[in-house]
Amino acid sequence: MAVRFVKEVLSKLYDACDNKCNKVVLLLGYQDEVNTVFTECVNADIGEDFDTFEAVESFFPFGISVRGIFTGGNNDSALEKKLKSRGKGYFKAEICSHEHFGLKFTKIDIDGAEKNCKIEELSKIEAIKFLADNTIVFHVEEITALFVESSDVKLLKNKILQQLANLEKKLLSDKIGFYFKSQKKLLIADENSSFSNYLGVNDKERIKNNQATHFYSSRQFFDDDFHHKVAMFENVTNDSEECFVPTLTISKDLFSRVQISLSAFSFIDKTSTLIELKNSLTSALCRQISNIKFCVRSCGSVNQLTGFSINHICLPNSTHQINFCRAVYEDFEMKFLHKLFMEPCDRPLFTTQNTVIIDAQRSEVLLNTHEGLKSPNVQDGKIFAVSGLYGYHHYMQDRIDDNGWGCAYRSCQTIVSWFRYQGYTLSPVPSHKEIQQALVDVGDKPKKFVGSRLWIGSIEINNVLNHLLDVTSKIMFVSRGSELAMKGRELANHFEEQGTPVMIGGGVLAHTILGVCFSEITGETKFLILDPHYTGSEDIKTIQSKGWCGWKGPDFWDQTAYYNLCLPQRPTVTDGSFRVY
Repeated sequence: MAVRFVKEVLSKLYDACDNKCNKVVLLLGYQDEVNTVFTECVNADIGEDFDTFEAVESFFPFGISVRGIFTGGNNDSALEKKLKSRGKGYFKAEICSHEHFGLKFTKIDIDGAEKNCKIEELSKIEAIKFLADNTIVFHVEEITALFVESSDVKLLKNKILQQLANLEKKLLSDKIGFYFKSQKKLLIADENSSFSNYLGVNDKERIKNNQATHFYSSRQFFDDDFHHKVAMFENVTNDSEECFVPTLTISKDLFSRVQISLSAFSFIDKTSTLIELKNSLTSALCRQISNIKFCVRSCGSVNQLTGFSINHICLPNSTHQINFCRAVYEDFEMKFLHKLFMEPCDRPLFTTQNTVIIDAQRSEVLLNTHEGLKSPNVQDGKIFAVSGLYGYHHYMQDRIDDNGWGCAYRSCQTIVSWFRYQGYTLSPVPSHKEIQQALVDVGDKPKKFVGSRLWIGSIEINNVLNHLLDVTSKIMFVSRGSELAMKGRELANHFEEQGTPVMIGGGVLAHTILGVCFSEITGETKFLILDPHYTGSEDIKTIQSKGWCGWKGPDFWDQTAYYNLCLPQRPTVTDGSFRVY
């Protein structure tokens, strides 16, 4: 028997093994009658507030649940006992140097029987494609207001928690129904018929164009092509024949209005019934109420208790979105979320600028065009590549004919898009004129440079990034293109430590380096190149098949021309917070 692990989840488990600590890690993922795919793991040793699986699962879409545990050598874990008491069976990972991947994986059935499992490693794209192929994604929203009488912080929190509990009970009652906007159908009664037949949902409706088909990142589920919008309603009809006289009560006490904004996603197996669909939607909303309860308990002033909303974040290596509640006026503590998801604190992952706007207009540029490429043929080679999202900016976009002179400008735009998508800046991707104006502002170019078609290079890109984003860069010089073959280790270190796209200029051409495949044994290096000289439409098949984004050998470079490389550095972040420019 085999279970599938997303590569990045295994990496987090390796880190836990290397630390040789007794850290307990909960393994989450999707499971149907045949498959189990682990898509995320979280640090369970984070405090009493997260000693229940419901609290942990409240950060995830419904369908992604706790399926296993890594005890780190602690075989007397209280959480494992709770996992057993669930009565659903689970998986257990243990350190074992003799096993493949250094982990022993066991499936423990409901009756306690144990079976050894093999581990299959999936790439992030493979895992996302698996979810897209086997589930249908629904998005339900609900905005409600609570009116709470109190001016004392402690009493106010208790009353809000009580009303949230009442809202949770209402969601689980038979008075709640759902309206599917695209299909214009209501779901009220519990039925055992197939929901896909009832709603007319199929794959062809979900994947409409070539861009959507390629867009295998965790953000895909925020587009209309990949999820179905659902509205919740309450049946307030009274079945009783008795008549009641409406009454109005006036109180002089102070009431606080607390707005609750729910936005829940649910991954539903295609073979599910209507009753299972309804239960999954209510469970998805209840998960978010649990997350809001935690947020309420953490608030320390009345001002922080005026409203709560759910934020959706796509972590760089996650296969699906993460949900967390943020109080309207809360100075949110980022360290907690970094620790929970075992993410480094040297980059801003949970800031407001990382929040994905659902149903926003699709980007006019393709994202992460290297995803899906075959690995290069390098013996004993290891791939080191850009970390996170970027946009592919190239010739002729934005209704600007920059063919023949704008390649470095486009590379600069790609780099700025990376800093935007990673949450380091709110600044828009600059136009050609804005890049030129930045160079004038720093004294690098004369005023007449603005509006010209003059080339720029790596040094200018460094100045622009520093001026617009306050980002510093390292400059690498090579006197001949043939020397780039010997820079594999330096570039590998850059992508491993910084993860930012690299601009390279030499002779009359500029390109963006997205990664390298480097062999420590032979020194052989191949380069992952994003070519800004492409002039066609946003067609990923053409871009990849024709080599506009692809792996190139050392002979790709002009062997006699000099090259300058601009290697942008991540801004220093020490606690998960960041000053945004």
